[in-house]
Amino acid sequence: MAVQPGGGVLRWFLSGRWQAGVSIAVLFSAAGLIPFLAGPLLLNCVALVALVTLQAGRRESLEVLVIAGIASALFTLNPWYGVAFALVAWLPGRLLGEGLQWDVGGAGWSGWSSACLS
Repeated sequence: MAVQPGGGVLRWFLSGRWQAGVSIAVLFSAAGLIPFLAGPLLLNCVALVALVTLQAGRRESLEVLVIAGIASALFTLNPWYGVAFALVAWLPGRLLGEGLQWDVGGAGWSGWSSACLS
């Protein structure tokens, strides 16, 4: 994974797939076990998956999916948490990261809308 200079915790988070996967799995498992904190924790999971997709790429995002899915299933002792992670946290985060990459990398929405309007 590519690491930006500075950053502290985010630098550590992006320094490897295992750090990212296990960190996201801990947040997702805590969201399932602590209901009154589920909303903020799930939002953080989605944001972190989007960050991995933006900074590291598609392949690393898939590797984080596998690591975090297995880890969250093991942390909660429930194999369905791995499937729930893929649907609730990873998929929205991946789509958000892909959309942000598309907007930054190409013409994005502004280019698409101006092409449609002209």
